[in-house]
Amino acid sequence: MASKTKTEVKLDEKDKLILKELQQDCKQTFKELAKKLKLPETTVKRRVKRLEKEGVIKGYHAVLDPRKAGKTVAAFFYIQGQRTPDYSIKEMGMKLTKMPCVQEVYAVVGEKDFLIKGYYTDLDEYFKLADDLVPYSKSGGGILVSKVFKETLALNLK
Repeated sequence: MASKTKTEVKLDEKDKLILKELQQDCKQTFKELAKKLKLPETTVKRRVKRLEKEGVIKGYHAVLDPRKAGKTVAAFFYIQGQRTPDYSIKEMGMKLTKMPCVQEVYAVVGEKDFLIKGYYTDLDEYFKLADDLVPYSKSGGGILVSKVFKETLALNLK
């Protein structure tokens, strides 16, 4: 059985119901949320504020459809960083996050150090990022996505 990390927050069933609803529609009012969940509005408001304070809820954002916003090329890059005496996964990861076309950066265990996700307007923009990654990487590659079947930010909180 996996142990809990120091930062994990204990969520009860009411918290999970609230989070599930907010993931589906974060624009609903506390009153609407309370009515859906059959909970007092004050309870819902208190719990949401606690979940925000504890960092379970990191923010509220508009989720854009990349294709409709003109970003029709989805791709992943995987790279192994340049192994210099001052090489640091953390510093390298922070440099990668500052690249404008990069949406997600993951430090990974295995043959490569990073998995990078992004959306691009066209192949020229994709190849520009590939060129921009060269100084940071010893080796790597890219994968163009041909079709997205599922993409979500919602977590399954069973």
